[in-house]
Amino acid sequence: MATGKKSDFVLPTLDDLFSTQEQRDDAKLQKIRDILLGWGIVQVGLSLQSHDPSQRSNGFLTLAGGVAITFAKEILTLITG
Repeated sequence: MATGKKSDFVLPTLDDLFSTQEQRDDAKLQKIRDILLGWGIVQVGLSLQSHDPSQRSNGFLTLAGGVAITFAKEILTLITG
């Protein structure tokens, strides 16, 4: 039987989770950084196991990309002053 009472459960909106666009962008970059760093570590580990130089170079490039994204704010601050 339906009592007619509405549920108190409300999903938060994106604006409730993040107050500024900068916070949203930082959260997105953090996810991308984590994926790149993780995938780079996996590729380097697999390349060391299989002794494949092209896979090793791709792993190090992916790992370097993750590190560059990790320190992107600091790098841009150093460049712009």
